[in-house]
Amino acid sequence: MLKFGFGGKVKPRRFDFIPRYYDEQKEDLEQRLGVYDEEKKEEYVKDRIKAGIRQRYNADRGFRNREVRKSNFRLLYVFIILILVSYLIIRSDKFAKMLEYLGS
Repeated sequence: MLKFGFGGKVKPRRFDFIPRYYDEQKEDLEQRLGVYDEEKKEEYVKDRIKAGIRQRYNADRGFRNREVRKSNFRLLYVFIILILVSYLIIRSDKFAKMLEYLGS
């Protein structure tokens, strides 16, 4: 149903499934034994890598800020280099001759 007026966007409904029976120890055991299962080995390796990344990310609060700053500086360097290269190309005599040739 559409919502009109000043109320903003309609929030999506959440899916809250609460299992009746949950055995945390059994799940932990299956996860540890799953490392030795050849069919699920790749999936558990991916989960271990994701957990390591999350742990590193959560352990150092400034980690993301430093990575974003590095990325922004790299982007700035690329823009500066592109501007310099384009300036050199435009200022060269060969570029001017090519424009004259195309204009004739």
